[in-house]
Amino acid sequence: MRNYWGRRAAGIAFICQNDSTVLLVKRSQNVNEPGTWGLPGGRVEPGEHPFTAAVREVEEELGSAPEGVVQDAHVFQDRGFEYTTYYILISPLVKARWTPTIVLNWENDEAGWFYVGDLPEPLHFGIESIREDLEMIAGV
Repeated sequence: MRNYWGRRAAGIAFICQNDSTVLLVKRSQNVNEPGTWGLPGGRVEPGEHPFTAAVREVEEELGSAPEGVVQDAHVFQDRGFEYTTYYILISPLVKARWTPTIVLNWENDEAGWFYVGDLPEPLHFGIESIREDLEMIAGV
């Protein structure tokens, strides 16, 4: 049985279709599912829209968010908990020009771009739940 912080959370999967990569962050030892690779994201505050929360969390964790186009969203639900993942496509030019500052706070230890067909281990369970979506969107 998994433990969740709060009732709702949201994050963003930044995907570059041209090279089939996705941006992942490695979770620190101070959070649930420590040491796993997942998406930047976090808690949706009361009254906040999940997309607004996802962008806020990305900016807190990475300093900024790259420009892209929202492709789709996936909602994971379990025992009253809900996590919304937004899939945002970015161009190779944006990927090349955008450098996350990787704010290494208590949440994440590192970040990187990974080929969707060969993701790092161990993966956060949230990535496992959207793996097929990532592969389809990235064209793997």
